[in-house]
Amino acid sequence: MALCMLDLIKVCGIDPCVRMLRLKRSAPHDGKRKDEDNVFSYIAAGVAEFQVDGIKYRLSAGDAIIIPPYRTYTIRSQGDVPLVQYIVHFDLFETPQYAGIERKAVPDRTAAVRFCGYEMPIGEKTVVAHIPAEERVEFVRIIFRMQGEFQNDRPARAAMLKACCTELLIKTLRSCEDAVPGPADQDAGMPETKRTKAWVHIENAADYIRRHAAEQDLDNERIAEAIGVTPNHLTTVFRQYTGFSLHRFMVGIKVEKAQQLMLTGRFNVTEAAEQAGFSSVHVFSKTFKSVFGVSPTEFMDRTVSREQLPGRGQTGERMH
Repeated sequence: MALCMLDLIKVCGIDPCVRMLRLKRSAPHDGKRKDEDNVFSYIAAGVAEFQVDGIKYRLSAGDAIIIPPYRTYTIRSQGDVPLVQYIVHFDLFETPQYAGIERKAVPDRTAAVRFCGYEMPIGEKTVVAHIPAEERVEFVRIIFRMQGEFQNDRPARAAMLKACCTELLIKTLRSCEDAVPGPADQDAGMPETKRTKAWVHIENAADYIRRHAAEQDLDNERIAEAIGVTPNHLTTVFRQYTGFSLHRFMVGIKVEKAQQLMLTGRFNVTEAAEQAGFSSVHVFSKTFKSVFGVSPTEFMDRTVSREQLPGRGQTGERMH
């Protein structure tokens, strides 16, 4: 299913048209919907039950879903934590006759007048993915970059939106359970026994970081000692196999924890920084802005206070 779309991206590319972007704090029940475009939703906080054409999917923070056009779906928030979604409506391929039209929901009685087979490379199936912890901060960063493009008529605005949408789709599809690594992802020069042992160290380190992220004295030396390897070995294999540093992973976990706390509405910026293990709110704010490009306060204002961004079509028409 997911590999089908990945193959499409690889072979002929896609030309996505981003039609709307919403940062939404949902009501307990969102009602029944059917949209004429693809709907991507990333769960930033809370738990939700999606029902798409009668099939139920339970998603929590860190999960993403892609609903194809003309699927009937409902969303129910579950639990005490408010459901916060980052939602992107898009066409996989931009067509001139639909590039500037207003995006709208489709009543149940309406036929799929805009249906095209090439908009359904995933076989009309809903895609659900669990995004790895190290990828989640980047997801939010990409969406906030898209928000900036929506709000400002910058040069090459349409091209940036297409690039961001493509990156979101690729990251989501790579995270699907049935998307297995291809030959390019294998380290042919590394014996399987060594590769497995290295991954055990990486997984143990990642698990230790998640359990102790809120502690201010957490560092590479402590993590390495806890899992029984030297700091130099751990930092080397972590970067070799993940493509980023152990410190970057640890900072990402802390930032995500603080983000989750703020999104509950129960913690202010200072309290979230303390709970996430930052030495001061100043350090937290500086780190947060370096990651997302906005301050924690601005992040909350965009995410909670403004449920829908002032979206426009890529040709400049305003969408509702």
